[in-house]
Amino acid sequence: NFLPDGAEVFLTHTEDMPVSADIYWSAFRNFVKLQLQFEGHENVRLRKGFGLVGSVVSFYYDPTDLSEGQREMKLVENDDSTKTWRVEEAEPNDLYKSYEMTIKVDGTTTAKVTISVRFVSAIKDPAARRQDIAY
Repeated sequence: NFLPDGAEVFLTHTEDMPVSADIYWSAFRNFVKLQLQFEGHENVRLRKGFGLVGSVVSFYYDPTDLSEGQREMKLVENDDSTKTWRVEEAEPNDLYKSYEMTIKVDGTTTAKVTISVRFVSAIKDPAARRQDIAY
C-alpha cells in the first residue's frame, strides 16, 4: 500500500536563489498580495484580517476543476527575524484533512529557500491519492 488513508506526508525542498535573502523575503511581507501572485490561485478574497498573522484568504486552486471547491488558507506565522512564513488550510476540505506549508529564507547575498509541506490527504481512493501527491 503506497500511502494508507490518514498517513501524514512531509515534503521538503531547498534551493539557492540568485537574489539576496532580503529581496526574496520582501515578497512575504504582504500575505494578500502574495496570494494574488500565486499561479493557480483564482478568485482570491480576503475573508478575515488585514493581511497579518491570523488573516484568512479564500481562492479556487484549480479553475479547471471547481469540484474541489474554494479553499481557505490562514497565515499562522510571518516572522521577519527568522524569515519564516507558514500557512495552513483553515479547515479540512475535499483535498486535505490538514495542510501546512512553511517557507524559510536563509543567507545574505544569495537566498537559500526551503519549502516544506506537511499534510494528510482527504482523498479516499488510493490511486487518486497517489496521483494527487505525485502532482
